[in-house]
Amino acid sequence: MYTYKQLESAANVTLEHFNQQNLEFTNIIFIANQLGYTVISTNFENDISGMVVNSKSERAIYINNNDTPERQRFTIAHEIGHILLHHVEQNEYFVDYRNKEIYDTKEFEADNFAANLLMPREKSIEIWQRTYDVDDFAKTMKVSRAAASIRLMNLGLIQ
Repeated sequence: MYTYKQLESAANVTLEHFNQQNLEFTNIIFIANQLGYTVISTNFENDISGMVVNSKSERAIYINNNDTPERQRFTIAHEIGHILLHHVEQNEYFVDYRNKEIYDTKEFEADNFAANLLMPREKSIEIWQRTYDVDDFAKTMKVSRAAASIRLMNLGLIQ
C-alpha cells in the first residue's frame, strides 16, 4: 500500500519524466502514448468508466465516450495509475466502474495518483491563487468540478 506522499511523488516523477510539470494542464493522452498505450473511446453499455488492457496484441486504455472530456481525462490518469503503481502484467486488465461497490486499496491509490497527475500540488496552489474559484480552477486544469473540489480540499485550500 502506498502513502499519500508516495502517490504524490510517483505522479511528480511521471510529470517530470514526460516533461509535463511546467504545462498549464497535463497532456494525459501524451503520457499514455509514451507508456505504449493507445487511448480508445468506446461506448460501454453498462456502468464502466474505463479499462486498461495489456495483452500481446493490444495495449490500450479504453474510456467511455458518454463521459465528459473532464471525466475521460481523469479516467485516463486513473488507468495510468494502475499501469505504473500496480504493474499491469501481460494478459492482465483492470475494469473501472462509475459507481464502485467495491472501493479497494488499488482504486484509492489510482484515484489519488490521478488527482496528483492532473492537479499537481504546486500548479494547483498557483492556479488557485490566481482564480480563488472552484469552477475557474476546474476549467483551467481541465477536470470536473467534483475532482477539483476534492483536490482543493485535500490540499487545504478550501473547506
